[in-house]
Amino acid sequence: MLRFIGLVLKLVITAFVVATPLVGVWVASSLAAYGSAPVWAPVAAGVLLFPALPLLWEGLAGRRRARRAARAAAAGRPARTPWLTFGDRFILRTLVLNLAFLGALLAARPQQAFAALSTRGDWILDGHDGEGANRARRALFRAADRLEWLYRAA
Repeated sequence: MLRFIGLVLKLVITAFVVATPLVGVWVASSLAAYGSAPVWAPVAAGVLLFPALPLLWEGLAGRRRARRAARAAAAGRPARTPWLTFGDRFILRTLVLNLAFLGALLAARPQQAFAALSTRGDWILDGHDGEGANRARRALFRAADRLEWLYRAA
């Protein structure tokens, strides 16, 4: 039973971590569309934030672990084994980077972010019409409405 709870918890955390970069790119690209700026830069930042920078961070940390293991072996000590798996470290690094990005973005422009999401949050659906596009548009604006507290707090 405990294993099942751990698995469910891990799935919920993973879903949150996957949603965080998506929300960051949505906010940043909506701000760009709201300001009539090109949206390629926020999308490129999203690719950096997931998966490029977390993988780079893991690579650098892996080199550091390998050097530490080599020093330990030279000294006749056993190397420490990491207790977090690659997936766990990747998830945590992704979360840290994306929460920092999203926090900085919302701290810098909280009112503009809400205005951008409420008016241009559907920029990706420009030129698309139909039931699927309208349903997606409604979902995007419903999500933007749920962020009204940010606008009021600012």
